[in-house]
Amino acid sequence: MEKPPQANRGSRSSCRLAGYPASASGRSHRRGLLAPNKEERRQHAATAAASSNSAGAESVESHIARVLANFEQRFGQVLSGKAKSNKQQQQKQQQQQPTDDPVDDEDTEAAEFAMQQRQSAFMFQLGKKRTTDVVVKFGQQDGLTAGGLMLEASSQTGRLAALRSDLWRLDIGERCDLLHYWLQEKVTGSMAQVETQLADYLQVSETRRRLQRRHCAEIVKSKRIVGMTITGASINKDLLTAVKPAVILVEEAAEVGEPQLLSCLTDSTQHLILIGDHKQLRPQTESYELRIKYHLDVSMFERLINNGIAYDQLELQNRMRPEFSRLLKDIYPNLRDNLAVVSKHEQILCLEKSMYFWTHSCPEISDRSYTNDEEAQRAVQLACFLATVGGVEPAKITIIAMYRGQTALIRRYLKKRMMLLGILPPAGPSAASAAGPELPISVHTVDLYQGDENDVIIVSLVRSNRGSRLGFLKDLSRRCVAQSRARRGMYILGNADCLAGCQEHQLWRRLIQSMTEVGCLGPRLALVCPRHRDATPAPRREVTDANEGFPTSLDFCDRLCDAFMDCGQHKCQKLCRSPRHSHKNCEVMVDFLYNGCSHPGQRKCNEDPADLLCQARVSVSCPKCQQSDTKPCHQPMSDYSCPQPCPKRLSCGHACPEKCGDPCPANPAKDCRTCLEAERLRKEALKRQDEEMQNLARREAKDEYERIKPDKEEEMSLIKLDPGSSEFFDIQDRVTKYVQMTHGWFPKVRSVERLRNVKLRMRFLSYRQNTAKDASRVELKFHGTSADGVKGITKEGFRLPQNPGMFGAGIYFASDASKSAQELYTKGSRTLLLCEVLLGRSLRVTEATNSKYNWKSLRQENYDSIFAPRDTKNSGGVLFDEFVVFNPDQAYPKYIIKYESVSGAAALNEISKLSMGQTQPKTGNTVVKIPASVVATKPETSPEVLHYSIANSHFLSSFQGGQMRYKVTEVWHNSNPRLEHKFAAKQAEFKAKYGADHQYAQYVLAFHGTKTAAIVDDIMANNFDLKKLQRCAHGFGVYLSEFADVSVGYGTEMLLCRVLPGNPQEGCGGNQRIDPNYNSIRVNKSTDGRGWALVIDNVDQILPLYKVVFQ
Repeated sequence: MEKPPQANRGSRSSCRLAGYPASASGRSHRRGLLAPNKEERRQHAATAAASSNSAGAESVESHIARVLANFEQRFGQVLSGKAKSNKQQQQKQQQQQPTDDPVDDEDTEAAEFAMQQRQSAFMFQLGKKRTTDVVVKFGQQDGLTAGGLMLEASSQTGRLAALRSDLWRLDIGERCDLLHYWLQEKVTGSMAQVETQLADYLQVSETRRRLQRRHCAEIVKSKRIVGMTITGASINKDLLTAVKPAVILVEEAAEVGEPQLLSCLTDSTQHLILIGDHKQLRPQTESYELRIKYHLDVSMFERLINNGIAYDQLELQNRMRPEFSRLLKDIYPNLRDNLAVVSKHEQILCLEKSMYFWTHSCPEISDRSYTNDEEAQRAVQLACFLATVGGVEPAKITIIAMYRGQTALIRRYLKKRMMLLGILPPAGPSAASAAGPELPISVHTVDLYQGDENDVIIVSLVRSNRGSRLGFLKDLSRRCVAQSRARRGMYILGNADCLAGCQEHQLWRRLIQSMTEVGCLGPRLALVCPRHRDATPAPRREVTDANEGFPTSLDFCDRLCDAFMDCGQHKCQKLCRSPRHSHKNCEVMVDFLYNGCSHPGQRKCNEDPADLLCQARVSVSCPKCQQSDTKPCHQPMSDYSCPQPCPKRLSCGHACPEKCGDPCPANPAKDCRTCLEAERLRKEALKRQDEEMQNLARREAKDEYERIKPDKEEEMSLIKLDPGSSEFFDIQDRVTKYVQMTHGWFPKVRSVERLRNVKLRMRFLSYRQNTAKDASRVELKFHGTSADGVKGITKEGFRLPQNPGMFGAGIYFASDASKSAQELYTKGSRTLLLCEVLLGRSLRVTEATNSKYNWKSLRQENYDSIFAPRDTKNSGGVLFDEFVVFNPDQAYPKYIIKYESVSGAAALNEISKLSMGQTQPKTGNTVVKIPASVVATKPETSPEVLHYSIANSHFLSSFQGGQMRYKVTEVWHNSNPRLEHKFAAKQAEFKAKYGADHQYAQYVLAFHGTKTAAIVDDIMANNFDLKKLQRCAHGFGVYLSEFADVSVGYGTEMLLCRVLPGNPQEGCGGNQRIDPNYNSIRVNKSTDGRGWALVIDNVDQILPLYKVVFQ
């Protein structure tokens, strides 16, 4: 079974209307083996549609009667009243019938196809006769399966009663009938309204057109001259009738057909003026029969002349060169030249002849139009040669051909050629469009170019055959148009033998004979150099055909260009054959004088002297350094920059490295080249020094290791130092010097033992030699531990703790003996270890790191130890220095120090029990003298020994450069209840303001040096007197220092005072008061937070405590 044509398939949007024959219908087939497939359903639909088409000749009434008969036959029981309403009966019938399924896509597609077929048959029937006596209505109850159908009919059998049933049981014919009736009813009801509205629209349109014509006529009547095309005049004949022109003037009347011209004439025409040339092309006539039999191609202009009507002919031409017009004498015998005009048309210089008939024998090609490939290529190459080498503007060149096919071929070749030469841009992705870029050289047929002109005309005659068949060329008017369009150059391409051999028409033979006589016809076109065409001999080249091609430059001319440059004084010295070069910019060097200064100079001829700057050197004197120099003449002094070295000196003392005219460095520390070089050398020296120190340290460790290696089996031993030896005194001084008053610890060294443990020493030396990042930094640090710890460390060495401390699970050391001697660490052992610790490169931390670091992670960051600096407690650090190492081999316990100590607080409380001393009756203060000998005669717990130890220890430990040249001989303790009360009140005030534990509420010990004992006694009795101040270099107030060596420089009488700095202001200058937001001034703060000078302007913040007498 063949498939119906695809084009006849309907839309998928229709409902199911298609049916099948009784033997194949029913929904049970959809699921059985006999179910019709999609192709069969479409075939059934086509069959049903064809049967309905065959009934197209029936009347509408008979067809509707047939439809009603089908209804009665199918639903007879319902119409006769025998229908049963028993629901059980209906259910039984439904069980016998196939179950209703939703309409599937195949049903819809078949119905759509059938609907298209039915529609074509019934729409014609409904359009022939209007039927209104049958009305079909559907109710929308319960959907289609419960829809109600009512038929109202007027017939011989009477009206039918209401009918209700299942619409799905209608066959395809009944469904199509019903659907098309609905469509006819809708169309019938609306056609009358559409016809009425259409008539109204046409009437309104006509009224609008009439009003527009009247308005336009009123405008045109107000003008003296009205211009129209002949076609526009024919279309607007009613407008011309309304305007009623008396005079009609027709230009190019020989090209206007007589019917067109007659349609423009009205009954008001009084004077008709025709202007034209009947010797040129006639009007275009589409019908060959009308042109041949009835001569409709003859214009009224030509007919009137041929019938002898009087006319006037113009004889003076203003277009072409005289040699061109002479070729038209056979057409216009009386033609004359207006030499005043045409003599201005210069000859094309790159061609030897101003006109030429370039003959060939290449055959034409006949298709739907005639073409000649050789002529097309010659025309294109000649036009491009004129545009590129000949200097002719492309818009001044036109190619005309006798046939339309030839013009299309020329345009294709011309587009490719001009893209190749760069005249047109290369074709892009959109080059496939039909239009393409507009060609600068125009190409037309002869018929379309009538009435136009140009400087250069290239004519392609196309026809070239052995039978001398000329076709269009036998028309004299075409020859007349072709050879009368050029002003400066006319070049004809054609087969001269073919044209001259035509015996029937001699028009071309006369032209060929004339051009032969003047030497303007031949197979070779002569090219000449436009600059040297008058030379003897003139450089020339002949082109034979398109295959030989035209040159893209004047490569055949070997002379100098010798053309005048645009300056008019110098000639071009390049070869003429050189690629195209310009004569606009003359580069010949000429002498001239600069404007303003009159200095002589040279310039290119094309340069403007006003644009040139004089480069002559003139003498100047630098206003900054007064040195002589030179500068270009054109340079103003405001732009002059002196190149001499700058005479200034930088703040660093070195000479400025810049030139005198350049700004001095803004930051000498970064920009001074001398300083930078010195810094570089210093760093290099430090680096070399460090390398040498590292090598030396490792070499020393290696040497000592090799020296003690033979004794590695030696048992550990302790060597007690002689109390009178210098080594003992060094250890004793270190213990007493590194004591912080905050710890309240005042020691007396009883014994010092030096440890000799070869195994531990070898481990220490091996680590220093092979493992340490920095082997040069080994320092003595204190370590406090229990008695058992001392035994274990001296025998087996240090061990890492199980639990991490503040900075990790490492071994902790301190610089201050008082810190390591705290009970927390010693646990009553009264023993300190003074160890050699390989600190190497230390990582500085100011807050607890907990378990962040260990030996491995620290070495990954290139460090050997951790350093926690003093006075970082507020940021989470420590109050006094701590050092941590994470490898036991980094420390060697060198000395074991045993000491005795007394609590500082207990000693201070016992000071009131001193029986010696003298109370001043006026001031109420008590001064106690404590000589150095008391330490040897008094018990260690006595107040005298304790006070002496405090003053002595602080004096010796506060020297920045060492204390060995000074010795304390006496300490005078001052007890002044009045001053103590004021000091305590001020401290309470600071505690309330800053917090009891804040460092701003704590006192420090500071020294004040003066010259006489009387001043010291007055201060101890009455405190400092601000009225007696003499120096205020760093601010107004009393000057004290936390470093004893600073105060020693101001006098031999030394006071040691308690001082409340509070919130110190860092630095100040001159005789200025302390800022109210601060309590003191601290000058030159050291790395551990101590001040080189403390300035106090409130004496209640000072308590004079000791007078220290030293030698």
